[in-house]
Amino acid sequence: MVIGTMLFSVLQVIWQVVFLIWHVYGICFNIRTDEWVMSNFPCFGLFLHQLQVVFSFAVSYS
Repeated sequence: MVIGTMLFSVLQVIWQVVFLIWHVYGICFNIRTDEWVMSNFPCFGLFLHQLQVVFSFAVSYS
């Protein structure tokens, strides 16, 4: 039981360290999904803009 608890604790700490490193990496390099999508697939920019117009129109008249 002690070995299982210790193994769980070690795996939990390793997972938290990896998670923290991933977030620090994302903050430092300003990784944003929409920027990546727009740079790699510019055709989606027009589609997203049209969706925003439709939803703003629907909200303003509801």
